[in-house]
Amino acid sequence: MTDRETRAQSGITKRAFILGVALSAYFAWSTVMRENSPPYSMLSVNALPVMPYVGLFFLALIINPLLRRLKLIRAFSMGEMLLIFAMCAVTSGVATFGLAAPLVPIVSGLNNRDNNNDQSQWDRYVMPYLNEDYFIAVPGTRKAAQKYRDACDAYDRAKLLERTAKDMLTAREELARVAKEKERVARIGDPDLRAAEAKTLVWPEQQATKLLTMSTDIWNRHGKDLAPEAVAETYEEKIADIKQERDRLGEELKRLNSEAFAAVDLIRKGLPDDKRAVPGIMYSRGEGWSGYRARFQRLRVGSHARKRLSAAVDTFDSAPEKDTKVQAELASELDAVADLLTPLARIPAIEKRKDKLTGEAEKLEATLQVRRIHVRDLRQARRFARQENFPVFDEKIGELDASIATLDKKATALREKIEAEIMPSLAVCERVGVSQNALRDIAARLRSGNDIDPSAIRDALTAQTAAFASFDASYRRYFIGDSDWGLWARPILNWLVLIFLVYVVFMTFNTLIYRQWSHNEKLIYPIAEATTVLAASGDPDSGKGPSIYKSGLFWTGFAVAAGILFWNHLANTGSIPNVKPVKLETLWLPYVGNSIFKGMGSTYFCIIFAVIGLSFLVPSNISFSLWGFEVLYMCMLMVMAWMGYGANRWAIGNGSRMHLGSGAAWVFGLVILWTCRQYIFCLFRPKAIQKLPTDEQKELRWSSGAFLAALALLFLILVFRLEAGPFQVLKWFLMAIILTIAVTRAVCEAGVLGLEGGLQGIPSFMVKNTAGLSANAASNAAAVASSGAHLGILSGMVLGLKAFIAPVMANILKMREDIPGRRLTFHVAIWAGLLIATFVAIVTLIIISYDGGANSLFVWTNGLVPKSTFTGVKGMAAARGAAGAVNMRGWWIAGAVLMGLLLFSRQKIFGIPHPIGLVMLMNPVMFGFWGSVMLGWLFKSLASKYCNKEQYFSVRCFFIGLIVGHLVAGMMGWDRMEWHWG
Repeated sequence: MTDRETRAQSGITKRAFILGVALSAYFAWSTVMRENSPPYSMLSVNALPVMPYVGLFFLALIINPLLRRLKLIRAFSMGEMLLIFAMCAVTSGVATFGLAAPLVPIVSGLNNRDNNNDQSQWDRYVMPYLNEDYFIAVPGTRKAAQKYRDACDAYDRAKLLERTAKDMLTAREELARVAKEKERVARIGDPDLRAAEAKTLVWPEQQATKLLTMSTDIWNRHGKDLAPEAVAETYEEKIADIKQERDRLGEELKRLNSEAFAAVDLIRKGLPDDKRAVPGIMYSRGEGWSGYRARFQRLRVGSHARKRLSAAVDTFDSAPEKDTKVQAELASELDAVADLLTPLARIPAIEKRKDKLTGEAEKLEATLQVRRIHVRDLRQARRFARQENFPVFDEKIGELDASIATLDKKATALREKIEAEIMPSLAVCERVGVSQNALRDIAARLRSGNDIDPSAIRDALTAQTAAFASFDASYRRYFIGDSDWGLWARPILNWLVLIFLVYVVFMTFNTLIYRQWSHNEKLIYPIAEATTVLAASGDPDSGKGPSIYKSGLFWTGFAVAAGILFWNHLANTGSIPNVKPVKLETLWLPYVGNSIFKGMGSTYFCIIFAVIGLSFLVPSNISFSLWGFEVLYMCMLMVMAWMGYGANRWAIGNGSRMHLGSGAAWVFGLVILWTCRQYIFCLFRPKAIQKLPTDEQKELRWSSGAFLAALALLFLILVFRLEAGPFQVLKWFLMAIILTIAVTRAVCEAGVLGLEGGLQGIPSFMVKNTAGLSANAASNAAAVASSGAHLGILSGMVLGLKAFIAPVMANILKMREDIPGRRLTFHVAIWAGLLIATFVAIVTLIIISYDGGANSLFVWTNGLVPKSTFTGVKGMAAARGAAGAVNMRGWWIAGAVLMGLLLFSRQKIFGIPHPIGLVMLMNPVMFGFWGSVMLGWLFKSLASKYCNKEQYFSVRCFFIGLIVGHLVAGMMGWDRMEWHWG
C-alpha cells in the first residue's frame, strides 16, 4: 500500500481536522443562539447531541455521494467522518449546560442588583466568601464585604447578649418573686386556699425556669466572660455605636461596588441604542448586502473623516487663543469633514426596502380592516337568520377568521421586520446627520466673529470626535463591538483554568478505564454502535457491510419519527387549523384518580423515538433493569401514598429515589474504581500494562500522569487560591469521580441519554460535611463557608449532567477503534475542537447578552441558575451547613446495601437483575424515559427470539432510523428536545 493510500484511509487528516474545528465552532455558535432564542431548542442537553449527528448523517448521505460523482476530491473515509463527529460531539456540551450556559451568567450574577440587594443580604452572606477574581467585581470589595459582615456579626452578637442578659435578669427576678410568694403561701392556714394559691405559682415558676435555662445556655456559649448586669445596663449605647459603624461600612461597600453594579446592568439590560454589541464585521440578520456594505463604507470613510477632525482639533489646541486664521481654517476643515460624511447619511436601498415593506404592511392592514368589517356584518346577519342557515354563516365566518389570523400574523411579522432590521440602519444614518449638523454649527460659530470660548469649542469637538464611534467609524466597534471585554477576561480565564483541569481529569480517566470496560468486560456502547453504523454506511470502502441508507426499514423508521414530530409541530403551531397532534405523552392521573393506585398518578408514559431506537441496541437484560426498577419504585410510591407520605410523586418528592439511587451508585462506582486501579496508577506500575501494544502503553502512561497531575494542580488551586479545606477538597474529588463513573457507565452500557441536575449522586448529608459547615464550626466559619461556596459553584459548572463531557468522551473512545492514526494526534484534535468551541460559545453568549440584554435570554440559565447558585452559597454561610437539606441517610444506606447484595448475588445466582436500573433511580428523568425503554426492550426481546442474525441486523436499521429521524426533527425545530426531564 502506498503512502498516499495509507493517508487516504487514515481518519486523522488535515481536512478532517480543519472541518472538525470549523464545525465545532459553528455548532457552538448555533447551540447558543438556538438555546437563547424562542422557542429555545435544547439541542445538546443529552448524550445524543443533535447537530453532530445530523452533520454526520448529511456528510454520509449527501456530501460523500456527491464527491464520488464529481470526482474532484476524494470522498471522506469512515475514519475521517468519525473524527469530525468526535470533535463536534465531545465539544457539544460546552455551549450549553456543560460550561458556557452557567459560566457567563454566574460570572456576572454576583453583582446583579436585581438579586444582590438589601433583602437578599448577599453583601453579608455571599460576597465575603467568594474570591472576587472569579466574578465581575471591583477589587477590594471582598475585604469591604468581610468588614461589613464582621460588623453585622458584632451587632447581632451585641443584640443577642443584651437580650440574653435581660432575659436572665428577668428570669432571676421572677424566680425570686415566686420564692417570696411561696413563703407567703406557706403561712396560709386554710389548706384549700393554700393549695389554690400554690397552684397559681406553678406556671410562672416553670416559665421563668425555662427562660433562665435557655438564656444561661446561650450566655455560656457567647458571653460567659461578661457580667449580665453590666451588659443589660451598658449595651444599649454600645449597640447604637455598632449599628452606626455597620451602616457606614454597608454604605461604603455599596459605593465601592457601584461600578460593578453599573457594569452588570449593561449586561442584564443590553447596551444603549447607539452602541453595538455585535462586531460590525459580522452580518446582521435582514440587513442585506446594501446594509453590510454601508457599514463598511462608514468605517472606511468615517475613519478617514475622524482622522482629519482629530488633526484639526490638535492644530486648534496648539494655536494661540483667538487666532482668527486658525479658527477660519478649522471652520473650513469642519465643513469638509461634514461633506465627507454626506454619503453616509443615507442608504437609498434601505430606504427603498422600508417603503416597500411599509407599503405591504399597510395593504395587509387595510385588507384586515375590510375583512373584520365583513366578519362583523356576517355575525350580525347570523343573529337574525334562520337556524337552518347557521352552518352556512358559520363556514363563511370560520374561513374569514382563519384568513384574518393569517393576515394579522403576516402584518405583525412585517412590522417587526421593519423595526428589527430596517430601523436600526436608518437610526445610524440619522446619527451621521446629527454629527454633520453639529460640525457645521461649530464651523458657523467659528466664522461668526463673536467672542469664542476656546474651551467650549474644544469640548464640543471632543464630543463630536467621540460620536463617530456611534455610527461605526471605529475599528474597535467594527472588529470587536462595544462590549466591555476587559470585565470578562480575568474571571473567565480563572474559571477556565479550574474547569479545564477538571476536563483533563475526566477525559484521561475515561482513557484509563476504557480497556477494562471495552475489552475485559465487553460493554456494548449502544450510542457508539449507532454512530459507527451511520459513518460506515456513508463509506462503502469501510468493509462494514451494506449501506444502511439503502434499507427500506431505515427510511421507514426515519419517516415514522420525523413524520409524527413534523405533524405535531404543524398542529401545535397552528400551521394547519383544526388538526390535533399525535399524543406522545400520557399522564396516568386522569385514569387512576383517587383509587388505590393514586400513588402512580404522577407517572408519565412517554413515547420518545430516539430512546426507543437506542434501547433496542441495548442488551435486553440491561434495558429490562432500567424500566423494571422504575416500575418497582412506582409500586413503592403507591405504598408510600397508602401510608400517608403524600398523594403521589409530586407530593412525596424525588429525594427518596435520588438518595436510594445515589447510595447504590457509590457502591457501584467504588467497585468499578477498584477493578480499574491497575490502569489508573500505571505510571508507577508499568508491569500492569506491559502486555498491551506499545502505543497503548504510552497513551495509558501519559493519561495516568496527566490525570494525577491535573488532580494535584486542581487541589493546589482550590486549597491555596480559593481557600477550600484540604480534607473537603479530597472528599469532593472522590465524590466527583464516583459520580462520573456511575453516569458514564450508565451512558456507555445502557444508553441513558439524559440526567437531571448535577449533584443528585451526592447525598445531602455528605454535601454538608464536604463543605465543612457543621454547626460546631463557628471558630473557622469564614474558611469553611469559602470552601463550600467555591466547591459548590464549581460542582454546578462541571457536574451539569445534562451536557456531561465524560460520558460522551467514553463513547468517542469506542469509536476511535475505527479511526486509524496516532493516538496523540487524536487527542490533539479533540482538544482543538474543545478549545475553539469554548471560545466561540463564551464570546457568543457575552455578545448576545450585551446585544439584547441577558434578561431577554433563556430564563433558566441566565436568571434562575445564577440566582439559585448564590442563594445556595448564602444558605451554607448563614446556616453553617447545607441549609434546608433533608437528611435522607436511611435511603442512601438502603441503596448502598441493596447494591452490595445485588453485586454479590449476581456472582452466585443466575437471573439476578442487572444493577444499572437501581443506580439510575438517582436520575428523575427516568420517569419520562421508562416507557420508551420498555418499548425498546420489548422489540429487542421479540427480535432476539424470532430473528436470525441477518434478520436482526435488518430490523436494527428501523430503530436506527427512529434515532436519526428524531434528531433531524430536532434540528429542524419540530421538537424542542426537552424529553420530559422528570
